[in-house]
Amino acid sequence: MRERISGVVIVVALAVIFVPMLFDEPDNADSRPDPVLTIEPPVEVEQRDVPAPEPPDGLGEIAQPQTHEQREESLAEAEEHARRVQSASDSETDALPEQGTAPAASEPESEPEREDPIAAIAQAADQRRSSSSSSAPAADSSGEWEVQVGSFGNPANAQGLVQQLQDKGFNAYTRPRGNSLTAVYAGPYASSQQAESARAQIKSSVNQNGMVKRVAP
Repeated sequence: MRERISGVVIVVALAVIFVPMLFDEPDNADSRPDPVLTIEPPVEVEQRDVPAPEPPDGLGEIAQPQTHEQREESLAEAEEHARRVQSASDSETDALPEQGTAPAASEPESEPEREDPIAAIAQAADQRRSSSSSSAPAADSSGEWEVQVGSFGNPANAQGLVQQLQDKGFNAYTRPRGNSLTAVYAGPYASSQQAESARAQIKSSVNQNGMVKRVAP
Protein backbone atom coordinates (compact mmCIF):
# COMPACT_ATOMS: atom_id res chain seq x y z
CA MET A 1 0.00 0.00 0.00
CA ARG A 2 2.82 2.35 0.82
CA GLU A 3 4.47 1.67 -2.49
CA ARG A 4 1.30 2.44 -4.38
CA ILE A 5 0.82 5.70 -2.53
CA SER A 6 4.45 6.67 -3.28
CA GLY A 7 4.00 5.87 -6.98
CA VAL A 8 0.85 7.98 -7.19
CA VAL A 9 2.59 10.93 -5.51
CA ILE A 10 5.52 10.73 -7.97
CA VAL A 11 3.20 10.59 -10.99
CA VAL A 12 1.19 13.57 -9.73
CA ALA A 13 4.39 15.57 -9.16
CA LEU A 14 5.63 14.87 -12.66
CA ALA A 15 2.27 15.81 -14.14
CA VAL A 16 2.33 19.12 -12.27
CA ILE A 17 5.78 19.91 -13.67
CA PHE A 18 5.49 18.81 -17.30
CA VAL A 19 1.82 19.31 -18.21
CA PRO A 20 1.97 23.15 -18.12
CA MET A 21 5.06 23.03 -20.39
CA LEU A 22 3.08 21.16 -23.03
CA PHE A 23 0.45 23.88 -23.25
CA ASP A 24 2.80 26.91 -23.18
CA GLU A 25 3.25 28.63 -26.54
CA PRO A 26 6.79 29.25 -27.80
CA ASP A 27 8.15 32.76 -27.74
CA ASN A 28 7.31 34.84 -30.78
CA ALA A 29 10.45 35.63 -32.77
CA ASP A 30 8.94 38.92 -33.94
CA SER A 31 8.79 40.21 -30.41
CA ARG A 32 12.54 40.00 -29.99
CA PRO A 33 14.50 43.27 -30.48
CA ASP A 34 16.50 43.60 -33.67
CA PRO A 35 20.26 43.83 -33.27
CA VAL A 36 21.66 47.31 -33.78
CA LEU A 37 25.00 47.75 -35.58
CA THR A 38 26.82 50.90 -34.62
CA ILE A 39 29.65 52.18 -36.85
CA GLU A 40 31.84 54.80 -35.28
CA PRO A 41 33.49 57.42 -37.51
CA PRO A 42 37.14 56.68 -38.43
CA VAL A 43 39.92 58.35 -36.47
CA GLU A 44 41.96 60.76 -38.55
CA VAL A 45 45.69 59.99 -38.53
CA GLU A 46 48.36 62.25 -39.92
CA GLN A 47 50.04 60.64 -42.90
CA ARG A 48 53.54 61.40 -44.04
CA ASP A 49 56.06 59.80 -46.34
CA VAL A 50 58.63 57.54 -44.67
CA PRO A 51 61.83 56.63 -46.56
CA ALA A 52 62.26 53.00 -47.40
CA PRO A 53 64.60 51.19 -44.97
CA GLU A 54 68.08 50.53 -46.26
CA PRO A 55 69.95 47.37 -45.26
CA PRO A 56 73.22 47.96 -43.36
CA ASP A 57 76.51 47.66 -45.15
CA GLY A 58 77.81 44.15 -45.35
CA LEU A 59 74.41 42.54 -44.74
CA GLY A 60 74.29 39.18 -46.46
CA GLU A 61 77.99 39.18 -47.21
CA ILE A 62 79.86 36.16 -45.95
CA ALA A 63 83.55 36.59 -45.22
CA GLN A 64 85.52 34.11 -47.26
CA PRO A 65 88.26 32.17 -45.43
CA GLN A 66 91.78 33.23 -46.23
CA THR A 67 93.82 30.97 -48.43
CA HIS A 68 97.32 29.80 -47.61
CA GLU A 69 98.76 32.41 -49.98
CA GLN A 70 96.80 35.24 -48.32
CA ARG A 71 97.93 34.14 -44.85
CA GLU A 72 101.54 34.07 -46.03
CA GLU A 73 101.20 37.58 -47.48
CA SER A 74 99.60 38.90 -44.27
CA LEU A 75 102.42 37.37 -42.22
CA ALA A 76 105.01 38.88 -44.55
CA GLU A 77 103.45 42.34 -44.28
CA ALA A 78 103.34 42.11 -40.48
CA GLU A 79 107.00 41.07 -40.30
CA GLU A 80 107.98 43.83 -42.71
CA HIS A 81 106.16 46.42 -40.61
CA ALA A 82 107.88 45.16 -37.44
CA ARG A 83 111.25 45.36 -39.16
CA ARG A 84 110.63 48.96 -40.23
CA VAL A 85 109.64 49.91 -36.69
CA GLN A 86 112.77 48.23 -35.30
CA SER A 87 114.96 49.95 -37.89
CA ALA A 88 113.51 53.34 -36.98
CA SER A 89 114.10 52.59 -33.28
CA ASP A 90 117.71 51.60 -33.96
CA SER A 91 118.24 54.78 -35.96
CA GLU A 92 116.96 56.92 -33.11
CA THR A 93 119.16 55.01 -30.65
CA ASP A 94 122.25 55.50 -32.80
CA ALA A 95 121.56 59.24 -32.97
CA LEU A 96 121.69 59.60 -29.17
CA PRO A 97 124.90 61.03 -27.61
CA GLU A 98 127.37 58.52 -26.25
CA GLN A 99 128.62 60.51 -23.27
CA GLY A 100 126.88 62.34 -20.50
CA THR A 101 126.85 66.11 -20.27
CA ALA A 102 129.32 67.81 -17.99
CA PRO A 103 127.98 69.61 -14.90
CA ALA A 104 127.40 73.33 -15.20
CA ALA A 105 130.20 75.63 -14.05
CA SER A 106 127.86 77.55 -11.79
CA GLU A 107 127.07 74.45 -9.69
CA PRO A 108 128.94 74.17 -6.38
CA GLU A 109 131.86 71.78 -6.18
CA SER A 110 130.23 69.80 -3.38
CA GLU A 111 127.23 68.78 -5.57
CA PRO A 112 127.78 65.32 -7.13
CA GLU A 113 127.92 64.96 -10.88
CA ARG A 114 124.62 64.01 -12.50
CA GLU A 115 124.54 61.26 -15.08
CA ASP A 116 122.65 61.89 -18.30
CA PRO A 117 119.91 59.19 -18.58
CA ILE A 118 119.83 59.46 -22.38
CA ALA A 119 123.56 58.81 -22.59
CA ALA A 120 123.20 55.82 -20.26
CA ILE A 121 120.46 54.35 -22.48
CA ALA A 122 122.62 54.85 -25.57
CA GLN A 123 125.62 53.19 -23.92
CA ALA A 124 123.48 50.26 -22.78
CA ALA A 125 122.12 49.85 -26.31
CA ASP A 126 125.65 49.89 -27.76
CA GLN A 127 126.82 47.32 -25.23
CA ARG A 128 123.79 45.12 -25.98
CA ARG A 129 124.42 45.26 -29.72
CA SER A 130 128.13 44.54 -29.30
CA SER A 131 127.51 41.64 -26.91
CA SER A 132 124.86 40.08 -29.15
CA SER A 133 127.09 40.36 -32.22
CA SER A 134 130.10 38.93 -30.44
CA SER A 135 128.16 36.04 -28.89
CA ALA A 136 126.36 34.95 -32.06
CA PRO A 137 126.71 31.16 -32.54
CA ALA A 138 129.18 30.16 -35.18
CA ALA A 139 127.62 28.83 -38.36
CA ASP A 140 128.57 25.38 -39.67
CA SER A 141 128.30 24.80 -43.42
CA SER A 142 127.54 21.13 -42.81
CA GLY A 143 124.96 21.80 -40.09
CA GLU A 144 121.41 20.52 -40.37
CA TRP A 145 119.62 23.28 -38.46
CA GLU A 146 118.76 26.86 -39.38
CA VAL A 147 116.59 29.72 -38.20
CA GLN A 148 113.90 31.04 -40.51
CA VAL A 149 113.75 34.70 -39.55
CA GLY A 150 110.96 35.89 -41.87
CA SER A 151 109.36 35.89 -45.32
CA PHE A 152 108.91 38.95 -47.52
CA GLY A 153 107.02 39.64 -50.69
CA ASN A 154 109.55 42.32 -51.64
CA PRO A 155 113.07 40.90 -52.18
CA ALA A 156 114.61 44.28 -51.29
CA ASN A 157 113.15 44.06 -47.78
CA ALA A 158 114.55 40.55 -47.43
CA GLN A 159 118.02 41.80 -48.42
CA GLY A 160 117.72 44.61 -45.91
CA LEU A 161 117.05 42.11 -43.12
CA VAL A 162 119.98 39.97 -44.29
CA GLN A 163 122.29 42.98 -44.08
CA GLN A 164 120.94 43.83 -40.64
CA LEU A 165 121.58 40.28 -39.41
CA GLN A 166 125.08 40.23 -40.88
CA ASP A 167 125.85 43.48 -39.08
CA LYS A 168 124.89 41.70 -35.86
CA GLY A 169 127.32 38.86 -36.58
CA PHE A 170 124.91 36.24 -37.98
CA ASN A 171 125.46 34.26 -41.16
CA ALA A 172 122.26 35.30 -42.97
CA TYR A 173 121.08 34.32 -46.44
CA THR A 174 117.90 34.21 -48.51
CA ARG A 175 116.04 31.42 -50.25
CA PRO A 176 112.98 31.71 -52.53
CA ARG A 177 109.74 30.19 -51.33
CA GLY A 178 106.42 29.49 -52.96
CA ASN A 179 103.84 32.22 -53.56
CA SER A 180 106.57 34.64 -54.78
CA LEU A 181 108.01 35.05 -51.26
CA THR A 182 111.65 35.39 -50.24
CA ALA A 183 112.60 33.80 -46.92
CA VAL A 184 115.49 34.98 -44.76
CA TYR A 185 117.53 32.37 -42.85
CA ALA A 186 120.39 32.39 -40.37
CA GLY A 187 122.79 29.49 -39.99
CA PRO A 188 123.22 26.66 -40.60
CA TYR A 189 124.10 25.30 -37.17
CA ALA A 190 125.44 21.96 -36.02
CA SER A 191 122.74 21.35 -33.40
CA SER A 192 119.23 22.43 -32.59
CA GLN A 193 120.48 23.96 -29.31
CA GLN A 194 122.75 26.34 -31.20
CA ALA A 195 119.91 27.21 -33.57
CA GLU A 196 117.59 27.91 -30.64
CA SER A 197 120.26 30.12 -29.04
CA ALA A 198 120.63 32.00 -32.32
CA ARG A 199 116.86 32.42 -32.55
CA ALA A 200 116.74 34.00 -29.07
CA GLN A 201 119.64 36.36 -29.92
CA ILE A 202 117.96 37.35 -33.20
CA LYS A 203 114.81 38.18 -31.25
CA SER A 204 116.74 40.46 -28.88
CA SER A 205 118.86 41.98 -31.66
CA VAL A 206 116.44 42.73 -34.51
CA ASN A 207 113.08 41.98 -32.84
CA GLN A 208 112.16 39.17 -35.23
CA ASN A 209 110.41 36.00 -34.09
CA GLY A 210 112.32 33.26 -35.87
CA MET A 211 111.56 29.56 -36.19
CA VAL A 212 114.06 26.73 -35.83
CA LYS A 213 113.82 24.11 -38.57
CA ARG A 214 115.93 21.56 -40.36
CA VAL A 215 117.77 22.53 -43.48
CA ALA A 216 115.79 21.46 -46.54
CA PRO A 217 117.59 18.69 -48.46
